[in-house]
Amino acid sequence: TPHMALTATYADPVTGIGADGFESFTKLAAADANEYILQNIMYLMAQPLSNYNVGANNANVTSTSASWVDISSQYNQSLGVNSGRAGVFFGGGFSATGSNLQVRLAVDGVAVDTIALVTSSTVISVAYFKVVTGLSVGSHTFAIQWICYGGVTATLNRTNYPTSFNVLEV
Repeated sequence: TPHMALTATYADPVTGIGADGFESFTKLAAADANEYILQNIMYLMAQPLSNYNVGANNANVTSTSASWVDISSQYNQSLGVNSGRAGVFFGGGFSATGSNLQVRLAVDGVAVDTIALVTSSTVISVAYFKVVTGLSVGSHTFAIQWICYGGVTATLNRTNYPTSFNVLEV
């Protein structure tokens, strides 16, 4: 495990008896406090990440599905979670032949959040972030899905717009 030096060191606190007759706090040795801080930082920096990033100049993804479907397998990621929380980011350029397009985040096949996109043939940029809480310890599948109502053809424009899908334990 790599180690790094802390830029600020912890100084021993003064332990005293408060006016109520109780010790105000327990003294923690500076070396122990520095080690706990370092371990915490290293833990946070080493969290698992599942991501998919696509630059521009890739094939567009289209759909006319009147039921919820994954945008593609590239926007379906699995991640092992120990903390019960995951941060999910998705970004991309969407267009549709009408205004009846919805996009949602699903975790283990269950909808977590849905957004309606008011669009037309003009591409709109979407940036979405959500912290999902209450996850059990173990592996979970995170998917970005869409549905088209009323004969709409939806497009995730990857020809001119980079897309990103990132899942990180937080």
